[in-house]
Amino acid sequence: MKKLFAFLITIGIFVSIAAVLSAQRQNENSINPPESGSKPDFPENILKIVERSCFDCHSDNSGNFAAKGKLNYSSWDEYSIARKISRLDAICNMITKGKMPKRNFVKKHPEKALSQEEKEIICKWASEETNKLLGE
Repeated sequence: MKKLFAFLITIGIFVSIAAVLSAQRQNENSINPPESGSKPDFPENILKIVERSCFDCHSDNSGNFAAKGKLNYSSWDEYSIARKISRLDAICNMITKGKMPKRNFVKKHPEKALSQEEKEIICKWASEETNKLLGE
């Protein structure tokens, strides 16, 4: 009886782990911007680019906890000025170096890739926003 109970508990644990991993994989493979949650107060042209290319990993509706830990657009308006400035610099650096969106993500979803023009638009906005936050 004890062996049967232990066996059933083990099976239950494995099923639970499989369900969590499956849900996480579905979130990571999502190619749609979040339907709920807050959106940052960005100019419309910037928000459109960010929603298409960044929200899948960097918003509350993503299962990618590592990405959200570094940058979560759903929490942007709650960030301190210092953190916003830091993230703005990182955003420009990462997209300019081709590190974001991730290559493997873009291979699966080529429509999420940023054009050179979009990268320039984002970096120009990031620089202007930084200057605004610094009071310049």
